[in-house]
Amino acid sequence: MKRKEKQRLEQIVREEGHTNLNNFWTHLSNERDRGTALIAGAYLDTQLEYMLRDFLVEDKKEVEQLFEVAGPLATFSAKIRMAYTLALIAPYEFQDLTTIRNIRNRFAHSLEPLTFDDQDVGAECKKLQMHFVVKDPIEEEKPKTNRTLFIEATVIASIRFSRVLKAEEEAPRRKWTGETNPVMEIEYA
Repeated sequence: MKRKEKQRLEQIVREEGHTNLNNFWTHLSNERDRGTALIAGAYLDTQLEYMLRDFLVEDKKEVEQLFEVAGPLATFSAKIRMAYTLALIAPYEFQDLTTIRNIRNRFAHSLEPLTFDDQDVGAECKKLQMHFVVKDPIEEEKPKTNRTLFIEATVIASIRFSRVLKAEEEAPRRKWTGETNPVMEIEYA
């Protein structure tokens, strides 16, 4: 992804609100399948990075190194795993994000044209657990397309991450207390 595109994506994530979420949904819906998968993956990757950054200590230099190209949190996969192991996302979110990442990778690395109706991609989409439940019995009879399942899972994850990001903005940042004594006293009974 080009630097300018990444900066725009970061701006959208920071400004996350109802209007931007609606724009995001519309944008995904209007893209071709490959574009939808790539944009969704990039967007969630960026949101996860912001969520993790907000959780980490306020030491810009050290935190930056974690997310650099060769850093331990440079990849979407690493961010998903870290968010899960820090209990920032639930097990079903971990599974869905892993599935979204797998779908994104299929589109990103395929030289052949792919769609959400491709057998392997469709099987992955059917694994997604996050989607909107329609209460209207007439609507429930119509199965959702693989593309719809993918977009809904992405948007629901985005809503969830936006809520976590807003809660983190309101919480005090974690700072090192300045304690310099590395000695720990141990009492023996």
